[in-house]
Amino acid sequence: MIEPPELTGKILVDLHAHPSKNNSERDIASLLSSGVTGLAARHRGKYILTYEDALNLPGVKEIDKGLFASLTKNRSTGYFAKVQEVDSDHHILAIGCRKTLPDYPDARQTIDEIHKQGGFAILPHPHLIFPYPVLYPVVVREHQEEYIKELCGMVDEVELFNAKAVEVVPWLVDLRISNERTKKLIGLLRQQGQTHTGIAASDAVHNLSQVRKSGIYVPKEGLCIDQSLTLNICLHIYGIMKSALECQLCGAEGDGSDNYCSECGETLKKSDKK
Repeated sequence: MIEPPELTGKILVDLHAHPSKNNSERDIASLLSSGVTGLAARHRGKYILTYEDALNLPGVKEIDKGLFASLTKNRSTGYFAKVQEVDSDHHILAIGCRKTLPDYPDARQTIDEIHKQGGFAILPHPHLIFPYPVLYPVVVREHQEEYIKELCGMVDEVELFNAKAVEVVPWLVDLRISNERTKKLIGLLRQQGQTHTGIAASDAVHNLSQVRKSGIYVPKEGLCIDQSLTLNICLHIYGIMKSALECQLCGAEGDGSDNYCSECGETLKKSDKK
């Protein structure tokens, strides 16, 4: 598995991960002592390591009560955030919500409830749905595209690249088409005036080695780690300052004329550099 590069002054953020609590305490502490990891809890995922579970680890200091904490081990400090993946008719990620949300049937209600809590709503893997009780994801059909566009217009950010959506389940589904369709959709919505930057995440399940193999880079200084954090952490993480475009993979900057990196072909993200 290819390791993401280390960039000077940057920290790698993966806010969509489901590591298992069944891993050893030592291995979990090692994972969380670098980068920023979103521990995405689910009502149906009893094995998932939650934010509340991680607070019991040695070396933890809670920075924003109920939302964001640091973990230091062997002189290395990382951060982890409380995230919930709500199992509505389309999954929705909730960040910045202290209260756990129920699995509302309608994703639009989920987004509304997140915003009522002052939270940050992300649409993960837009072109993959998980119709219960089916055990594998299903690629969104063409007639469902308008609903996906509606959800994109309601959330605060969209997951442009999902590392889990690169799998092929023989005779069932080819997930690779999901990320490609999402890139095309976000490009269209940008032309229509929507301002989503688009982010990347691992959506890693169980295995700790897959966490933060996909994500986005943010300036370390942007974390404001010496202050009492609120949801403003998300504004830094998702690059709300959009004066320059920066590649999520190699760190190269563009001039804003294209949405894809000329160096490596990766989708560009906005940075706060002037």
